[in-house]
Amino acid sequence: VLEAAHIQPVSKNGSNEVTNGLLLRSDMHTLFDEGLISVSPDLSILISNSIRDRYVNGKIYYAWQGKKLTTLPNHPDLYPNPDRLAWHNNNVFLP
Repeated sequence: VLEAAHIQPVSKNGSNEVTNGLLLRSDMHTLFDEGLISVSPDLSILISNSIRDRYVNGKIYYAWQGKKLTTLPNHPDLYPNPDRLAWHNNNVFLP
């Protein structure tokens, strides 16, 4: 049920490093790759308004808006890279 998601895809100069990844539920991984959810550099979850248009409602995802990631690697050096998260927000996420 859980999948490793690249924040910045390898095909877009991303890496296979832990700091360029998130562990997400499979549905969230799909939405992340489609730009319908993202994570801000401060590790808050972002939900796109476009989710409503694409999936008719998407109400189950709205509750995640603004919540902080709670499960992170044990060492802060392995947390998701803020620059990679900013890249995803600017290049993939649909506001």
